[in-house]
Amino acid sequence: MTDLETERIILRPLRASDADELYKIQCKAETMRFLGGKSVSPEKIRELIELNESKQSSTGLGMRAAILKSSGQMVGRCGLFASEVDGTIEVELAYLIDAESTSKGLATEAGRALVDHGLNELGLGRIVALIHPANLASIRVAEKIGFQYERPRSEESEFGSASIYSIAFS
Repeated sequence: MTDLETERIILRPLRASDADELYKIQCKAETMRFLGGKSVSPEKIRELIELNESKQSSTGLGMRAAILKSSGQMVGRCGLFASEVDGTIEVELAYLIDAESTSKGLATEAGRALVDHGLNELGLGRIVALIHPANLASIRVAEKIGFQYERPRSEESEFGSASIYSIAFS
């Protein structure tokens, strides 16, 4: 998986060595409000990163660290990954930006880069985003990127209810 660059951020594959920094971002209640409320431990994050690497490395999919070019600081994680949604394997877009760095357009910038990558480099025909119905900021990000509301997810996940947003390419 190659790095992606936008005007302000570098999106590079997550590495096991990112676990402690990612935990610092995810341990904030505001950051995790719509994702179960709290982070798993740094050890579990490291394990999940390693699992992600082994499962997705040959597909071009996977989670990435969002790094500010100006400072080298990690401000979140995002990516495209295979996900089972209501019994169907879909490619899902996910983004999580540190609460201290929200409202600056970083999630939109990262999301656009990932959707462009999915379309142009990976040849995807469709990408979904699963968003808690009360997460208005995330809904705005998805809509700015071009996603449209599709329907409520029929199954609840560990994060609670979610709406399915999608973007399709012809």
